[in-house]
Amino acid sequence: MAYTIKRKLTGPGDGITDLTDDACGDIPNITLIKDFVSVTPKANGSFDVVYKITVANNGGATGTYSLKDTPQFDDDVVINSGSFSGQASGPMNTSGSTTLATNVSLGAGLNHMYFVTFNVSLDLNPNSTQGGDNVYRPCEVPGNGPGSSAGHGLYNKAEVDKTGDGITDLTDDACGDIPNITLVKDFVSVTPKANGSFDVLYKITVGNNGGATGTYTLKDTPQFDDDVVINSGSFNGQASGPMNTSGSTTLANNVSLGAGLNHMYFVTFNVSLDLNPNSNQGGDNVYRPCEVPGNGPGSTSGHGLYNKAEVDKTGDGITDLTDDACGDIPNITLVKDFVSVVNVEGGYYDVNYKITVGNTGGATGFYSLTDQPLFDDDIEIVSGAFSGQANGFMNLVGSTTLANNVPIIPGGIHMYNVTFRVFLNLQVNSGGDNIYMPCEVPGNGPGSTSGHGLYNIARLDKTGDNIPDLTDDACGDLPKGSIGDFVWEDKNANGVQDIGEPGIPNVLVRLFNSVGAQISSILTGPQGQYLFPNLNPGIYSVGFPIVGGYIRTEPDKGIDDAKDSDASKVTGFTPQIILGPGENNLTIDAGYYKLAKIGDFVWEDTNLNGVQDPLEPGLSGVTVKLTGTDGNGTR
Repeated sequence: MAYTIKRKLTGPGDGITDLTDDACGDIPNITLIKDFVSVTPKANGSFDVVYKITVANNGGATGTYSLKDTPQFDDDVVINSGSFSGQASGPMNTSGSTTLATNVSLGAGLNHMYFVTFNVSLDLNPNSTQGGDNVYRPCEVPGNGPGSSAGHGLYNKAEVDKTGDGITDLTDDACGDIPNITLVKDFVSVTPKANGSFDVLYKITVGNNGGATGTYTLKDTPQFDDDVVINSGSFNGQASGPMNTSGSTTLANNVSLGAGLNHMYFVTFNVSLDLNPNSNQGGDNVYRPCEVPGNGPGSTSGHGLYNKAEVDKTGDGITDLTDDACGDIPNITLVKDFVSVVNVEGGYYDVNYKITVGNTGGATGFYSLTDQPLFDDDIEIVSGAFSGQANGFMNLVGSTTLANNVPIIPGGIHMYNVTFRVFLNLQVNSGGDNIYMPCEVPGNGPGSTSGHGLYNIARLDKTGDNIPDLTDDACGDLPKGSIGDFVWEDKNANGVQDIGEPGIPNVLVRLFNSVGAQISSILTGPQGQYLFPNLNPGIYSVGFPIVGGYIRTEPDKGIDDAKDSDASKVTGFTPQIILGPGENNLTIDAGYYKLAKIGDFVWEDTNLNGVQDPLEPGLSGVTVKLTGTDGNGTR
């Protein structure tokens, strides 16, 4: 500022100026402006924060000033480093004030500019030791103020002493904010589907608890156990679209997110667990559950339903934030085994089965279990019961519910023992067809079907829709029996096996079922024995052939059925034989005898001595008649 001093000299008192003289000088006017310039994100997640300080002299004389700068950021902002440049340069203190200029001259009409840069990080980790309260407080009035205060955002204050007395004469501040992009990945649920697959749901929350708008790119990658097959996938929420069934899927690309806002994404995969050793899906058929099920950390790829979300918040294509979540699915298994048939008193049998329900997955599952006997129609059920994981009585007709919506933990095994008491009824008009149909493939199957043997099926519903998802069957048979046993020469033709009467070897004996169809044949052994072994219970008959030089003896003679002949003298067939379970009927025999001979020579008794002398010739053409009665009294 210029100034003028006038001096006046008056005369002898007439009030009129007689002489004038003046002088003019200038004063400086130092000014201060502090501006917030920019925030630039770095690849390591930090930010470069730039301020501009302008010290000017709009007065008319050279002035002097001292300048210092003080960052007074939110207490969760960590200053990693700092520097200044421009009119002067040097490092910035990471705490407290930094003097940028001391008693620097500034000519009239000139400016001095300083650029102050801090590299900072925002640490809102509740486990950090940097001393903040983990609550970011943004600038009250972002920009070049006034209105903001210390402890908010990137509040920064510049101070000028223009009189050299060490006391601040000018102050100006500026306040900027930084974004703080956060990522949270949550495992939400697993929902079983009617077809045995599962819908797996995750939630991804991208938040900004900083004070400025930020940008982010988001991708999601399923890294499930190698036996989990991804059938399909989709996402919705802040954006929507299909998920890739292999590799990563980009859900957001350079998307802006305002301060204090959240973007939510819901990711769904439909998956199946394939532990079939004959499958070609490429897994090792061993389900590896999550090490730490839930929202982690602690689980790793290749386990359970491990899924990873990644955020790039600096735009350089490099992941800055990662969060994972891991869930598990159950894998309910069902095994039905035929255990035994035990003969009890009175021709009854106890038939035992074992049902094993397991969970080879990594999460608790639920199941309902039924069991149904579908035996041959000649087997009658007297009673039934089950025990083990639960206890109760079996229905004699139809299915029995053994378990209803029962939970089973990962690795759990539930065992049920099912017993039926039965007997075989081959009597006429008993209700069945009187033909025992054995299991096509006895044992634990597959291969047998209902209506055969002791066929039994277990059904398991693991989705809660009352539709069986798993079935397993088993089929056993009542004990097998045999039929035998002897074809002999009835030398005295009395129909009874007497001591010393020999067997007849190489006689072809045939076995027939209840409808007269031949089902087996065998030659008698050297001693006349034969045996049809491994016969299912049922109705049979045995056929004995015509044997050259022999006649069949009379059947059913004597009082011992094991010592008589059972073959019809006319047809060679036995009556029907009802063979019970496990019965060995070794009384089915056939006797044969040879016809007698009467003969043998008619000759000319030339010397009439009644003796066949040498050289006495035979007579041909003589009619010989036999008279008398045979063994049946027939003449």
